[in-house]
Amino acid sequence: MKETDWISRQAAIDAIDGVLMEDEQYKVWLKIAIKNVPSAQQWILCKDSQPKEEGEYLVWWSNAYTSARDVAVWDGENWWTADTMSLCMTAEVDAWCELPEPYEGVEE
Repeated sequence: MKETDWISRQAAIDAIDGVLMEDEQYKVWLKIAIKNVPSAQQWILCKDSQPKEEGEYLVWWSNAYTSARDVAVWDGENWWTADTMSLCMTAEVDAWCELPEPYEGVEE
C-alpha cells in the first residue's frame, strides 16, 4: 500500500530546529527550500497563466449567477466541460490547478 504522510510546511521547518547540525547555515538553506516548495494543490489564476499541457484540470468557474469547481479540459486554447465536451461559454474559468493523483485503492 502506498502511504502518504502529510505534514504542514511549518511543522517541517520547526522540525529542522530540533536537529543538531554542525553547520547552522545548512538549517537556513533547508528552511528556505521548504518554504519554496510549491503546494500540491495550488490555484493558478487564468489571467496569469494557462496550462502548458493539454488535458484535464480542476477549475474554478463563475458566471452571473454562481461559481463552482469542476473538472474541465484545456485544449491549448479553450476550456471545455469534461462531462459533455462543450465549450465553456456560459461561464468563465477563473483559476485552475493540477488534478490529484488517481486513487489506487487499498491493499489488504
